[in-house]
Amino acid sequence: MTLKYLVSRDFTKRILQCLILIFILILVSNKLKSQNENYQEFLVLQSNDTLFGDIRRVNDPLHDRNGFFIESNTIERKLIPTEEIIAYKNSKGEFYYKKSILRFGNPSFHFFQLLFKGKVSLYKYQSDFYLEKNKKLYKLKNTESNKKNKEGDVVVKYNKEYISTLNVLLSDCYGLYDKITSLNLTYKSLVHILKNYHECNNQKYKIFIDEKRLNPSLEIGTFIGLSTSWTSSRISTNRINELTGIRWNNIFFGVDLKYKLRSSSSYFILISPHYISNYTYSVETIATANKYWIYNYNLTFEFDQLDIPFGFGKEFSESKNVPYFGIGYTYTRFLNVSTNYLVRRKPKTGNIGEENIFENSTQKLEPNNSFGIWTVVGVNFSISDKFKVINRLRYQANNFYLNSGRIQGGDKTFNYHQLKFELGLLF
Repeated sequence: MTLKYLVSRDFTKRILQCLILIFILILVSNKLKSQNENYQEFLVLQSNDTLFGDIRRVNDPLHDRNGFFIESNTIERKLIPTEEIIAYKNSKGEFYYKKSILRFGNPSFHFFQLLFKGKVSLYKYQSDFYLEKNKKLYKLKNTESNKKNKEGDVVVKYNKEYISTLNVLLSDCYGLYDKITSLNLTYKSLVHILKNYHECNNQKYKIFIDEKRLNPSLEIGTFIGLSTSWTSSRISTNRINELTGIRWNNIFFGVDLKYKLRSSSSYFILISPHYISNYTYSVETIATANKYWIYNYNLTFEFDQLDIPFGFGKEFSESKNVPYFGIGYTYTRFLNVSTNYLVRRKPKTGNIGEENIFENSTQKLEPNNSFGIWTVVGVNFSISDKFKVINRLRYQANNFYLNSGRIQGGDKTFNYHQLKFELGLLF
């Protein structure tokens, strides 16, 4: 009995080379990051005092806590209420200023992210952009309305009110009119037009988020997990054969590498190598050899499993509890592989108790490789300023080709499925 791979050795080598390149990219870019600007966090208070330290935002109305925790070598951990703060800078190097806007007809204070600072500044709050000129905020709107076309079909029309707002605020640079008229409401387009405006008027400006500059980040963690496995099989010559004998509740352990090209990005690369031991599967066939005997053939696999999943993911929140989704490929290495071949027979007209062992042999196999796919959903919970809890559910599927000439029923292809719950710490 041998295990054949669905992928060639050359393909295996290429995948391993890609993994090595990813590790090199992570190491090099994080070395570059250490040479970049050191983003130190701080709070600016109403008194114009600036407090430097590790900060974490808190919004807990149930316990009447709304503000920022701050802690440093000189400041014991304490909560600064939101009403005492006028601005802050977080660990990603992002600047936020407290601004007042009308919501439901009443003034309301919120923290706006500063994207561009100059005579006309650009802010973002949630998904909306705002311009500030002479200390007054202007929301850039692009509302929708329904309109019927000539055929009577209802179509969506984008009203683009932001074009009129830009034309008024940037009217002292006449050459921008045509560019503003064709402008899309995106960060890149707005920064570009503001740069042109300030250069037109010889005004100084500063871009606070430069999409061309990388600010990579790497989070490293460790986790343990519990896996449940099942299989589905396709028999090439005998469809009644089934793959049975599943061992449940296998415990495993691994490490996590979560990498971002930009620390502020919601997209990341995820590599999570982990090791699982003591898996058991068996292939069982019952066949009639002649009019006198019935044979029961059982082939059992036992192996340890090394998985190296690598892929991409996306986060869906910037709060302290971050839900995310990921998908990718996994390289799987089977170690300590052994098989047990057991043949039992009984008279065709006999009882189960008359069954006897015809053959029982054990064989060690060489380590084997496989490739599969995986997907994961999870939530990372912040338990402190520096630690996050990894909490996720992973589905993984591999495909194998099994050739067992000794078992009646011929060759077999089977899919190997795993559901894994993973829990750990991210630093």
